[in-house]
Amino acid sequence: MNSNITFVCFIFPVAGAVLTGYTVLISAAVLRSKLKGKAPEPEAKATTVAVAGGDLPPPLDSADFEAFLGSEERLAKFVESEVNMMKWIDTLGNE
Repeated sequence: MNSNITFVCFIFPVAGAVLTGYTVLISAAVLRSKLKGKAPEPEAKATTVAVAGGDLPPPLDSADFEAFLGSEERLAKFVESEVNMMKWIDTLGNE
């Protein structure tokens, strides 16, 4: 029984030291990365998308967008076509 107590009294300080060491290392790495700062982000390129046949909606800030929403036929054609939706989603990824 005495050897069990000696073993426990040895293991807990060692485990505490290991955990403290990892905590210090992780904290130092986080602080270092925060102090380093972030790399400047590249500027976004202005892209224009040619709309073939009016299948895709025009950009939100253009005057044609209101006309697109006002045309029930064009809007319905866009919403019902999965191909047009995927084209539109792909153009959003390019912005």
